[in-house]
Amino acid sequence: MAASTARPVPVSSAASLTEQVSVTVTRVRTVKVTSEQPGQVAGPAAAVDLLVRNGSGEAFGVDGLTVNATTGTDVALDVTTAAPSDQLTGSVPAGGSARGTYVFSLPAGASIEGLRIEVVSDRAPVVVRFIA
Repeated sequence: MAASTARPVPVSSAASLTEQVSVTVTRVRTVKVTSEQPGQVAGPAAAVDLLVRNGSGEAFGVDGLTVNATTGTDVALDVTTAAPSDQLTGSVPAGGSARGTYVFSLPAGASIEGLRIEVVSDRAPVVVRFIA
């Protein structure tokens, strides 16, 4: 399915993935991550907290949810599974909500100011965008 891109909204504002499912970036914060597995890089990172609300009458799968982040200068950030990462999996029950945290390594000198976050789902025809 082809996806359209929604207008960016500020952090803590809800954006619609579907008519009855919304996503909110509730908080963006700077954290220090440690290298917990081979290939991970220790250092500064951005932790992005997400809230998905399902107002529909059926479960909404979040396994196909993708979260990307770029700096204000269009540098794509690498996602890491180092703590405090707690990415969403499974599904959000009908009428329910779920929270997750996505962590992105920050390059030297980068900050979370102006960070742009995109959320896309294989179950929704829209890319939602947030600006920190």
